[in-house]
Amino acid sequence: MKMKKNLLILLLVALAAVIGYSAGYWFSAQRHHGMFRSTEQIMQWLQSEYQLTPGQYRAIKILNEDFRPIIRQRFAQLHEKRDLVKKLENDPAAVPEAVSKAREDAREAREDIRNLLKEHVQAVASLMSPDQAARYLKKMAEHNLSK
Repeated sequence: MKMKKNLLILLLVALAAVIGYSAGYWFSAQRHHGMFRSTEQIMQWLQSEYQLTPGQYRAIKILNEDFRPIIRQRFAQLHEKRDLVKKLENDPAAVPEAVSKAREDAREAREDIRNLLKEHVQAVASLMSPDQAARYLKKMAEHNLSK
């Protein structure tokens, strides 16, 4: 009887740990992906802020829809690299060179994302009039996303 009780407690603790980890991962992902509202929300903001022509609206919407899966994949890769860094940093048996390599891989992944975002901002601006593009690039510069 006591064995069954201990086993039940162990299973409940393991379940709580899995739920806790999953919730933490989900909240972390939401924080990092918060900038990825729906394409429609992004387009509504661009339309209201820059008074896009119907042609500009369609072209930018297509550009955004094509970009979403690419940037989501890169963020997923970054999360995997960050998870590896955390795992290695918490492993007393980890080889220091492996930890350094994992950190460098994560840094390169962050830089890759930043460059992709900057390229996307430039691509969006290229579909705007010079005045719209100047205002858009100024706004994106506030987020360090223009070249």
